Amino acid sequence: MIGCWEAKYIHINSINKAAAIRELLVELGRDVAPRLVISRLKAQGISVTAQQVSNQKAKFARATPFEIEDLPVSVLKRVKLLVDDIGSIEVVKRALAELEELAKRH
Repeated sequence: MIGCWEAKYIHINSINKAAAIRELLVELGRDVAPRLVISRLKAQGISVTAQQVSNQKAKFARATPFEIEDLPVSVLKRVKLLVDDIGSIEVVKRALAELEELAKRH
């Protein structure tokens, strides 16, 4: 049986794990393989299961743009690299709009 202190520790620890998973999902994108998230967090000393990652991915997929926290700088840097590579913000916006339409169909 779990004691009160142990239960509180497990609960606090699981919140930290969930936050760490969400942070990586924002950074790497929601289509990232759970193995990659697990390995990245393991390198940081955080042990998570594939089920924990899948649960957070499902929550992430249901989130509206207003529920997602501010984008980390790492995501903005990756988007900037994409815009620089393509050459135009307008082309990237159009590609994202078309991608969104394709995602709605499937």
